[in-house]
Amino acid sequence: MPAYVLFKLTPGVDPASEQQFRAGWPIAVRAQSQYGGKQVLPNFGQLVITDATVKQVEAAYMSPWRRFIDWEFVSHDWAADAHALRVFTADGVSASMKGALTREEVETFLNKWGAEVIDISSNEVRFSATVTDAIKSEGFWGRTVPEGILTETAYDQVTGVHTTRLDYGTLPIGINELAAIITENGCEITTHKPAQKWGLFTCGRDTVFAQFKQSVKHALDGQFSLRRWRLPAAAIQMIIDAGGSLTVTKSQVMDAIKNRLDD
Repeated sequence: MPAYVLFKLTPGVDPASEQQFRAGWPIAVRAQSQYGGKQVLPNFGQLVITDATVKQVEAAYMSPWRRFIDWEFVSHDWAADAHALRVFTADGVSASMKGALTREEVETFLNKWGAEVIDISSNEVRFSATVTDAIKSEGFWGRTVPEGILTETAYDQVTGVHTTRLDYGTLPIGINELAAIITENGCEITTHKPAQKWGLFTCGRDTVFAQFKQSVKHALDGQFSLRRWRLPAAAIQMIIDAGGSLTVTKSQVMDAIKNRLDD
């Protein structure tokens, strides 16, 4: 005692966790001050709760409000290995639907997989994607993929295996590092021409689907997760007026903080 609670006062990414937070969301609670360095006004502020312990605050206000994000196929075009899918919120949405999934929340994520949003309706986003584009995407590899270094050369509709050519002459890393990356993603190098600095690798659609499923799960724990509790604008302004760190009691916090499930 006391407990120091760091809040995001403006929408944006918390550098420490790399998660997306909205204004008024609590980020972390500690037994010592967290206000300083990059975690200062205008983006960050702190409540110092004089009569609460860290464990009490964690139990009361730090639990995330998890929206249960899921996805499923809507239709398939196996000849092109193209698919229509939807991402939706299965549970955990407030009565007013303020926690419903929005296009803005998922579009950047889907674009990293080479996907395109085609429809947005109540609490779901539908999109189209091809395995060919996914294999060439930042989402699949977990890193930026320079334009033009990956070219599909073959696709077996029956097995779902795609063969892709990698031209790595312009890349700053060698074939050993590239081979490790390819293998870690569940693909297999089948041809290597070191003198010409290109090679072929194969990757199955099931591998791509599994990677996408894992990526959605990771996103659920990050940018798609929500904080159940938030500070309203008036409380945020009080922190700002206090210079970024405001000392309060438990009862004052209870009067100010809002349960987003009641919104």
